[in-house]
Amino acid sequence: MANKKKDDDEYLIVVDDMEYHGYIEGFSTREKINSDELKLYTNILPKHYNDIEDRTEIIFKRSGTPNNNFFYRGTILKKIEPSTFIMKNSRYYKIWPLNHNGWDIWAKSYEKTRELETQKNNLWDLYQAGKVFINEDLI
Repeated sequence: MANKKKDDDEYLIVVDDMEYHGYIEGFSTREKINSDELKLYTNILPKHYNDIEDRTEIIFKRSGTPNNNFFYRGTILKKIEPSTFIMKNSRYYKIWPLNHNGWDIWAKSYEKTRELETQKNNLWDLYQAGKVFINEDLI
């Protein structure tokens, strides 16, 4: 992983010949994940961490931390055996190495995401067909 200053304010990080313009090295910022979003992630056992596919979005927190909804978030760019991920967070424009020992990891389930999207589309279709009504007294 290389980090070079390109112009005055533009940084360039290169990972396996892929250029990430404007990204800087540094750990992601911790953020609160609401319970609905958390349902889209699957808890991964530590023995399966290296089986997570590249380009998978994960959320993670230190093992043994309080059971709250504050997580770090990132996408796996690359795995380096035995226990390092090269991570990217597009929201904060950061790239960093993560030694995943001592972390609890949840991987985004794209199947769950598609399932939820299908449910939303079906509900919208039923609403447009006049088969579902919104009780505004409950809003």
